[in-house]
Amino acid sequence: SSCMDLRARHNLYFNSNAATLNNVADANAGGLWASQLSAFFASPFPGTPPTHIKIDGFVAIGANPAPGTIQTGENAGFVTLYGGTYIEVCNITANGLYGDLATLNQRASNIWVHDNHVIDCGRSGVSAVCAAGVLVESNAFDVCGYCVLDIEPEPSSVAGVSDLLFRANTVGTWANSFLSIDGVHSGQLISDVTIDRNVVTGSSLLTVASTG
Repeated sequence: SSCMDLRARHNLYFNSNAATLNNVADANAGGLWASQLSAFFASPFPGTPPTHIKIDGFVAIGANPAPGTIQTGENAGFVTLYGGTYIEVCNITANGLYGDLATLNQRASNIWVHDNHVIDCGRSGVSAVCAAGVLVESNAFDVCGYCVLDIEPEPSSVAGVSDLLFRANTVGTWANSFLSIDGVHSGQLISDVTIDRNVVTGSSLLTVASTG
């Protein structure tokens, strides 16, 4: 495992003290589940989800050989949560990510992602697969290899996505769309999503919703 494993961890504050994290793992190798272990911080599945975790101020340098283009190692972002509640991610500067800044799954809830700078990533700024109570605000996403925000419950998800606010973020370019919603026709409920005061400079606000 090349990640900081958050399973069964509670009431922790990871303060960087100006540290740089270098993750040299090839997240495209080994398939979807192996890529969980190539994240910088993760609560892999299965396991006991973490609670009350703050991750603050790191510089994260990944090994993505083609930043800004979509990658298969989708769980290998900065933080990958299969469950977890009261999680805060802030003041991160990241480049060379295979996956997302934050991937939220398995009822991850009460998540606050703010004041981060993603120079480039291989997938999305934030992917909400199965999550509730999510606030993503005041981040800069320069180059995204897929979407800036991907709301994509899976047919096998234990629930959908609810109470998500994406506001006051700045965006450079994306490869697929600014916002994608349910591209896999999951049948899961998506509710109470607000997109507010975001600025895109290099692409557009293209939104793709596919709920058939």
